[in-house]
Amino acid sequence: MPGSTDLLTVSIWWGLVALVAVLVVALVGFVTAVYRRQQRIHEDLVRMQRELHDRLAQIVRVTQAASDRALTMVEQAWQASALRSDELRRQIREEIAAVQAEAPASPPRLAPPPGRERAAAPATEESPSAAAPAPAPEREPSPPTPTAAPRLAEWELPTPPRLDEPRFTLLTANGHRTLRCTGELQPGDEVRLLATVSHLLEEAAAGGPGQVRIDTSALAGDPEVAERLVAAVIATGRELGLTIDLPSPPSSPGNGRRGRGGRRRASA
Repeated sequence: MPGSTDLLTVSIWWGLVALVAVLVVALVGFVTAVYRRQQRIHEDLVRMQRELHDRLAQIVRVTQAASDRALTMVEQAWQASALRSDELRRQIREEIAAVQAEAPASPPRLAPPPGRERAAAPATEESPSAAAPAPAPEREPSPPTPTAAPRLAEWELPTPPRLDEPRFTLLTANGHRTLRCTGELQPGDEVRLLATVSHLLEEAAAGGPGQVRIDTSALAGDPEVAERLVAAVIATGRELGLTIDLPSPPSSPGNGRRGRGGRRRASA
């Protein structure tokens, strides 16, 4: 019996050793599997990070290209706008020069005051040139003078002014633009005032296209001169994309003042 007891003990020990070996092998396999899984997860994370970096770089490149294209389009639009503005100024200057060339060379003469006779020397056949007035030199339109208020643009007329010198003022309030005309018009004034009106309409067009009202309630003088001046305003406003809202013609041609009743609109 002692021999069988020793054999049983040896078998138990060998069984325990085999069990421990199996447990060690299983533990090593589990640790190896966990390590490999962690490696795969780490590789996937690195790959996803690389792909994300590549996509972000592509988005940055596309955004930069779009920004460059937008900047190029803005520069081209600005250059086209500058060219169009220069072309409009050139056309206005040409129209002013053409009107000045067609205007009479002699300046308008004031009517004599009541009760005083104007001495006039009769022209004789021997000296026909004595009755012809000498042509007056053309005067350049005065440049715009700086204004105190930012929304008020006013240009003074060439010196020396008359006591009843016509005056033009551009008023802008609550989005409504009004060209106010005061004074007394005489033959030839439409040529001298065309440069002033052009400057004021350019100032009005700077605020964008739209309607400009002409207030002639305080304007007196020759109705034909006023009509020619209004025609020049309409032509200039058409070039600048403005809609001119002007009063109706004078109620009676003999009173020398434009009527206040009604308005007629000239679409420029």
